[in-house]
Amino acid sequence: LYSKLQPEQNSSVAIWLSFVKEEIKNAISQKELPIIVGGTGMYISSLMEGISLVPEIDPKVRQISTEYFEKNGATNLQKKLISFGEKKLIDRQRLIRAYEVYLQTGKTIAYFQSQPKEKILKNAKFIHLNLDIPRDELYENCNSRFEKMLQQGAISEVKELRQNIKDVNYAIAKTLGYFEICQYLDEQISKDEMINIVSQKTRNYAKRQLTWFRNQIPNKKSCNNPSDAIKYLINEIC
Repeated sequence: LYSKLQPEQNSSVAIWLSFVKEEIKNAISQKELPIIVGGTGMYISSLMEGISLVPEIDPKVRQISTEYFEKNGATNLQKKLISFGEKKLIDRQRLIRAYEVYLQTGKTIAYFQSQPKEKILKNAKFIHLNLDIPRDELYENCNSRFEKMLQQGAISEVKELRQNIKDVNYAIAKTLGYFEICQYLDEQISKDEMINIVSQKTRNYAKRQLTWFRNQIPNKKSCNNPSDAIKYLINEIC
């Protein structure tokens, strides 16, 4: 699903599930084994365990919700949602989403999350594997990741995106490294500072991913190296 969406498009768990469901079905129809690789734990968990479905939102309702946020701010909208019985939310996207759902349905996001989850692929059997490599090796991968991105043209890509996307609230603007590259282009930080900051943020993100998968995903197998992981998968599949 890499490059599935345009830069100005935002995603969600439900949107991703609709895409991945189609890809899994295509693979099975061609007698291939689907392998889902990712780091976004909530997405992977929703694929395996199911999701609480929320009705489709009318675009006009979404616009009203967005305009209310822009006019009244996060604090005001937070108070309004809590008065409806919604739990405390943090960022702009979740606040707007919660308000549009309430406007459309008269119910909170928390209500829908409390309902029984619906599995996207009801008869699928999932084998979940964590590749839990040594921390030093993981952090070295994190450090080299951003440098590889720079070698492959990340700075030019951000330049082009900035010309076409002015709204800093687009999801792509929250991508690891995007903000720091913008700071570098604006001469607010040096190239070395940019690399150091993004590498640290990448390591922090990887650490949070590890914690999430260890604590949230049941019935998983952890392997310390790729060779053991491949052997385990072959044994389980065959």
